[in-house]
Amino acid sequence: MHRLMMAAVLIGLLPAGASVARDQPPLALEAKISLGTVKGRIDHMAVDPDRQLLYVAELGNDSVAVVDLAERDVAHRIGGLSEPQGIAYHAPTGTLYVANAGDGSVRLFQAFDFAPLGRIDLGADADNIRIDAWRDRIVVGYGKGALAVIDPASRRKVGDMRLDGHPESFQFDETGGRIFVNVPSADQVVGLDVVTGRKSPSSRAPVRPPTSRWLWMPRTTDWWSRFARLLVL
Repeated sequence: MHRLMMAAVLIGLLPAGASVARDQPPLALEAKISLGTVKGRIDHMAVDPDRQLLYVAELGNDSVAVVDLAERDVAHRIGGLSEPQGIAYHAPTGTLYVANAGDGSVRLFQAFDFAPLGRIDLGADADNIRIDAWRDRIVVGYGKGALAVIDPASRRKVGDMRLDGHPESFQFDETGGRIFVNVPSADQVVGLDVVTGRKSPSSRAPVRPPTSRWLWMPRTTDWWSRFARLLVL
């Protein structure tokens, strides 16, 4: 079934103090941008701040919408994908990375004209993507348990960080030295040393509640650097 999808654009309000935070909402709705008639659900997003473009992974439609935030309209649509999930924009090379769950590939596109630049086949269920700005690398979660490390200069996979199950969300800490990975099938949030890829025993935390994992399963993690806390939702 096709349906009309909307993207909401929010402005973050940065309060000067606690009293302001109580008086003002943390986010204010500025606009809603129609994605047009899109089949299925959307997934992750990425932004090119210089060109004011928002990239939206349209998983059910096998496409990526390119939204012009200034014009508040869809400027382009990249089709022919295979259940796109993760998406990231690498500014130094002007490259858009799209992870596809359907065929396990990471597709690369030139951000200026959206021409295909190639693909990297990871094998299965390519998912979340993060930019490692500290070492200028691309990190992609995939398969039954790994983070692939991609060199943006050669556009090749140069390493793997092994896990005990498929990685859902993962985040770098504020120093870039560790990655916290949500591994729902293993009921864990695991800390990895980014350089060695080794698990840190002190940061491997069980997240299963006292009932059953089938009733509650973690899906996302985030690093709230202001309070140095790892949030699991």
